[in-house]
Amino acid sequence: MNELADARCELGAIAEESMSRFRSYSLFLGRLAPGILFGALLVVGPLSAADRKVEIHGFLTQAWGTTDFVDGPLSALAGSPTEAERLLGLEEGGTFDYRNLALQFRYAITDRDIMLLQLSHEATGISPVDDERDEIELDWGFYERRIGHNTSVKVGRIPIPYGIYNEIRDVGTILPFFRPPYSNYLEGAFTSETVDGVTLAQNFAVESPWSLDLDLYIGQFETFEFSPITFGALAVTSDVVGIQLWLNTPLDGLRFGYSYQDREEEGGFFRLPDQPTDSESWMASVEAAFHRWSFRTEYRIFEPFIPAGLLGPVRVDLELLSWYAQLGWRISDLIQLYAQVELQGVEQENPLVVNGPVDFDNRDDFGVAINISFSSQVVLKAEYHWVEQEGPQFTPVLTPQGPGLRADILSADGGNYAILALSTSF
Repeated sequence: MNELADARCELGAIAEESMSRFRSYSLFLGRLAPGILFGALLVVGPLSAADRKVEIHGFLTQAWGTTDFVDGPLSALAGSPTEAERLLGLEEGGTFDYRNLALQFRYAITDRDIMLLQLSHEATGISPVDDERDEIELDWGFYERRIGHNTSVKVGRIPIPYGIYNEIRDVGTILPFFRPPYSNYLEGAFTSETVDGVTLAQNFAVESPWSLDLDLYIGQFETFEFSPITFGALAVTSDVVGIQLWLNTPLDGLRFGYSYQDREEEGGFFRLPDQPTDSESWMASVEAAFHRWSFRTEYRIFEPFIPAGLLGPVRVDLELLSWYAQLGWRISDLIQLYAQVELQGVEQENPLVVNGPVDFDNRDDFGVAINISFSSQVVLKAEYHWVEQEGPQFTPVLTPQGPGLRADILSADGGNYAILALSTSF
C-alpha cells in the first residue's frame, strides 16, 4: 500500500511539473505570437505568384500613443487612468502596445467559389477589451459562392456590411486615422466587425448611372460591455439580423448608405441570467471621395434594452446617438490632411429618476491628422485629438411614492491624446 501511495505521489509530481512546463510554453508562445504572424507576412507573400488560385494579403499598423486627461468630478474616485483613457487603451507616458496585424489567404476553388481565411492580432494598450482577446484570433473565415454577375452568398465568419468603415476598420493604409471614428464604431463594445452566419449580397442596375447594393445577413456575434465601477469587460452574445443599402450616384465617388441591425442579447453587466434583451441599431451614411477632396459623415442611433438594476421589470429607455463628420484634403500624392469631429450623446428615461429624463454629451472628440504616403502600401500617420466627456451621477432619494434616484450631470473627463502610426500592406 505504501508503494502504491508513493507511486501516486510520484505520478502527481510528474503531472504537476508537466502542467507547469505547458503553462510556461503557452505563455512563451503567446508572447511570440505577434512575431510569428509578422514573420509569416514576410515569408508567404511571394507564394501568391506560385499558384494563381491562391492570393495572400496582409497588413500591419504599429503605433505609439499617449494621453493626458484630467479627472472630472465623476471619475475622481477612480483615479488615473481615467475611464476615457481605459476605453482608448492609452495612458500617460505613452505605449507601444498598440497595433493591428492580419494575414489573409484567399483560394479560388473555381471562378465562382472562393474560400477566405484571415488571422489577426490586435493590441490596444490598457483597454479591458484586450483581456478578452486571444493573441492570435480567427478574424474571418468563410466560403463565398457567386451566382451570376450580381449575386453572392457567404457562409462562415464574415465581415459585417455596416457603414463606411466596419469591413475595413483595421486596414491602416486606407484609414485616415488609426481607427474609424470611435463614437460610431467603438472598440469591441456594442459593435462587431464580424458575424458567424450567412450573408447575401445583390447588386441592382449595375449598368445604369444609378445603382443599388443590397446586403442581408443573419447570425451571431460577440461584443463586450464595460463596468462603470471596475472598468472590466464582460462578453455579450447577440443573435442578429441586419441589412445594408448603398445608393451609388452618377457622380463617381458619391454614395448614400443605410444600415440596420436587430439583436437579441444575452450576458454582460445589464441582464439577469437566461433573460435575453432586444436592441436595435441603425446608421445613415454619406461618402464623397474625390481625387483631391473627401467628405464622410454618419449618424447612428443605438437603442438597447437596459433593465434598471435588479429592481424587477423596470426598463431604462436608452438612446445612444453618435455622429461624425470627416474632411480630407489631398495636397499631393505624398501628403494628405484630415480633420474630424465626433459627437456622442445619451438620452435616457429611467422610471426611477425623479427629476426627469437624463441627457448628456457622453463624448466630444475633435481630431486632426497628417498622412504621409510613401506609397499606397506604406503610410505614416500622426494625429492629435481633444476630448471632453460628461456623465450622470445618481443619488438615492426618498419621495412620497417611494425610493428613487436624482440625476446630476457632471464633467467626467477632459484632455487630449496623440497617436503616431506606421501602416503597411501587401
